Amino acid sequence: MAFTVPSAVSALADPGSQAWLDALWTKLASTAINFSLYYGGCVQLQSRIVASGNYRVP
Repeated sequence: MAFTVPSAVSALADPGSQAWLDALWTKLASTAINFSLYYGGCVQLQSRIVASGNYRVP
């Protein structure tokens, strides 16, 4: 997930990538975050936050 999920964030930049973004979001939302894998869990959580639009600009 640590290498697949950031692709969803990059797909947000291209309106032509909506089908790809939808497929990645389905995978992202259906896969539980494994916090025992620190790096992968953190990347997955941060990608979920950004892709869902629930982030704050400092």
